[in-house]
Amino acid sequence: MNSQGFVTSYFHPYDVDHEEERVEVPELNGNKLHNWLFYYNRAGLISRLERLAGPKERVTTYRSFIQELT
Repeated sequence: MNSQGFVTSYFHPYDVDHEEERVEVPELNGNKLHNWLFYYNRAGLISRLERLAGPKERVTTYRSFIQELT
């Protein structure tokens, strides 16, 4: 947290995009379990972050945050 009270984190778009077409991830060398885990529970990421942040904080995109600053 910085002096203004902001916390920054980055998630790759595929961490959030639960509607992404599922494909076999080549880097996982055909491991079905790892491939399943790669896609597991993406749809709940934002709600889990909001619960983690607590009721007085909010989770937003960088785009929304920057628009509010300008």
